[in-house]
Amino acid sequence: MSDEGYTLVEMLVALAIVGLLIAAASEGAFAIRSLQRLVVSTTMRFDAYAAAQKGMDQLLRDKGPFFQDAKENGLAGSGDAFEFRCGHETCRATLAATSGGTRLRLASEGGMNRLVDLGGVRGLSFMYGDGARSAPAWPFGGSRRRLASVAIVRGEGPGMQTIAAQRLFVEEAPDCQFDAISRDCRAVAR
Repeated sequence: MSDEGYTLVEMLVALAIVGLLIAAASEGAFAIRSLQRLVVSTTMRFDAYAAAQKGMDQLLRDKGPFFQDAKENGLAGSGDAFEFRCGHETCRATLAATSGGTRLRLASEGGMNRLVDLGGVRGLSFMYGDGARSAPAWPFGGSRRRLASVAIVRGEGPGMQTIAAQRLFVEEAPDCQFDAISRDCRAVAR
């Protein structure tokens, strides 16, 4: 630098350094914005999953048991819906694909309807289990099978992801004593 001021080269170097600092700061801000969008969408998806779980809990609480050969209040289900008799009405749950993802529609006793938007998640279906196996429809083969669980899943096979699951009413043996720790029945010693 001379006594009269900055030279042109010194000014250009200073501007280049300032430009590099601004570029680095804007890249950091872009990365933070991307992470923020990811966190918000993940939080919204998990909130939707929690709402689906709560809805399934409320719909199926204290219902059943549902046996494969039951005609009166048995549960019939496919990959996109299930229904059963509850009181004088029919309770049902339906998964419907929309342009924005999937919606879970729950219709329970007393005409109570609930709609849960599951966000941009696609490829969801119901899965039914009897304790030994699971299938995308109920009832499935075998005699006197009891439905043990209903789940909303994403995908198929080993990569299947459970979104919400509800364990159903279990018939207990007459000599059963419920163990709150294991959440299961154990025989009473006599």
